[in-house]
Amino acid sequence: MKHRTGSERARRDALVELHGSLDRRYRPEDVAELVLQALAGRLPGRERLVLGRAAQHSSRGSAWFTSMSSDYARPVGGSRQVAAAARLFGVPAEVDPDDPESLLAYASTAGRTITWAPDRTDFLADRLDREAREAAGMDLSKRQYNRRFRMLRRIAAKAGTLDAEWDKRRLLLIGVTGFGASVPLERFVADPDAACFVAYSTARRKLRREFSLSGRDNPFDEIAEVLLRRCGDDADWWMIAQVRPTPDVLGRLTDGERGLLLGQWSAVMRHSARLLGPRWRPSPTPTPTAEPTPEKPTAEEVRAGGCLPLRRTPGRTTRVRVPGPRVTAEVNAVWRRIERWLARKAPVTYKSLRPPARPLDIARSEASIGLRFPDDLRASLLRHDGAGSWRFGPAPFGARG
Repeated sequence: MKHRTGSERARRDALVELHGSLDRRYRPEDVAELVLQALAGRLPGRERLVLGRAAQHSSRGSAWFTSMSSDYARPVGGSRQVAAAARLFGVPAEVDPDDPESLLAYASTAGRTITWAPDRTDFLADRLDREAREAAGMDLSKRQYNRRFRMLRRIAAKAGTLDAEWDKRRLLLIGVTGFGASVPLERFVADPDAACFVAYSTARRKLRREFSLSGRDNPFDEIAEVLLRRCGDDADWWMIAQVRPTPDVLGRLTDGERGLLLGQWSAVMRHSARLLGPRWRPSPTPTPTAEPTPEKPTAEEVRAGGCLPLRRTPGRTTRVRVPGPRVTAEVNAVWRRIERWLARKAPVTYKSLRPPARPLDIARSEASIGLRFPDDLRASLLRHDGAGSWRFGPAPFGARG
């Protein structure tokens, strides 16, 4: 009997820790080890083997090290402000510094000595002058009164910041794992099979993503499948739906439960919209402006770009110019290096290189824009007329089929 009681206590302790993992960031391997403890004596051989393969890599009670934090960042509480206020007011600091409501309640209690309230924090408008302080029976100098007023303002401001930071952390957990962290402990431990699936599923979803362009791994792996199959018709499918609102799970809920779950998600979306509303700054619609007319380049600018203006002679036909043999040899040598590299590293691009351009097409392009191309460009075009669907043409550069 004593051994059975000890085993039951160990199973419940494992379930309690699994429930705590919903609000933290346990590794799936650590959760698998806790699942083995929570379901000890209830797992058949294959399921125990599947869980054991993951649990052998658990960091619990071993020298395993992981760079993944065991928890999401929690807001810094107001313990420093409360300690300073306790020294200043002489009021015992019986307060939870991580709870915004507790901080405000403490500030209200301490503020009674100077008739301060959380809704009267304006340093210019809500402070009492000397006559008002004397009428209230305060034996404080202006400096002492101001110090107390400022301290209470800091605690009230800290409570507001803390409330907003806890709210953002709650929304982060909902975005990653759903509503698992809001499942009550007693409901969680009442159904060990559903509880183990919920704990492992949330742990899988909390894995830090690798830096890659691929999608996130599917959190529903073999272990999750094994644990979900253990949940029969009498399982707490409402609790499972908090972390896995998929059609197979939603089909086991009543219409009322599905409507309630939809309301939860709708409320979260509306709340998120209210938080983002003050920070939303839509970009103003740009006023369309007319495109400036491009100016014709001067002769100096043309020469700086390596081209020369053509000297047209009335009645003369288009003149075909051939680059010198030295320039042609140098350009061909460079192209041979490019072709060898493309053939090894980019064979698709290598095969898309087009044959040489026709000298007459080059001459016609020069005539159409009124410029004479430098010899190295002409030699390059005589080696390859572009690549793929892009080629040199009379226009001068353009897409051709």
